[in-house]
Amino acid sequence: MDKGYYVIIESSEIFTSGIIEIVKSGLSQKSNFFSIHYRKDLNMPHPIECIIVGNGLGVEMSLLDLLVYIKSLKLAIPVICIPEMITSKMAKQLFTEKLLDGILHRDCTRDELIEGIAAVRNGKVHIGRQINLHQTDEQSVKANKKNDPFYLIQTLTHQERQIMEYVIEGKSSNDISQILFRSIHTIKTHRRNLLNKLGVTNTIELITYLDSIEFGKN
Repeated sequence: MDKGYYVIIESSEIFTSGIIEIVKSGLSQKSNFFSIHYRKDLNMPHPIECIIVGNGLGVEMSLLDLLVYIKSLKLAIPVICIPEMITSKMAKQLFTEKLLDGILHRDCTRDELIEGIAAVRNGKVHIGRQINLHQTDEQSVKANKKNDPFYLIQTLTHQERQIMEYVIEGKSSNDISQILFRSIHTIKTHRRNLLNKLGVTNTIELITYLDSIEFGKN
């Protein structure tokens, strides 16, 4: 039986539940878990076996900020990251700055997840099979899996795609909020999510990316 906690930090409760079930079935039924979904709850239990980070804490805390925060705690605990989207450049930066011990692609298998967690717990650095730290371009790992340049667009929800189209028309979050009858907070959350999925950080990069795949020109 593991003596410490597996701490899972991720805004999505569905992701957290999935990780818990896999760890229980693959490592130990009697494992202890501690889930953190909001920034206000960032209080670590003791002792800790491993910290598992997903995409971060949504609009409250980005993945990079979260990993920097964890490092500042000086816990000497293995950290493994399972982001939905990450560029090769970003992945390499995280290792260079010693912000994590392992990284897995969100599409990893159950066995790959168990293997990765076991590896970092044993003091090893683990890089998932679908993670490439040596690509020369800025395409995301997920995009490189597919030949279809529109693949990333297809990962957007209907609401995210709708908001994206309003954004490239030059509409502000306030404008979109009034058009879709949604709160500004909700619109900003969707905007951040769609940027993350497309591997861009701002509206200019979004428009540049869409131009590069000739989105809307067919």
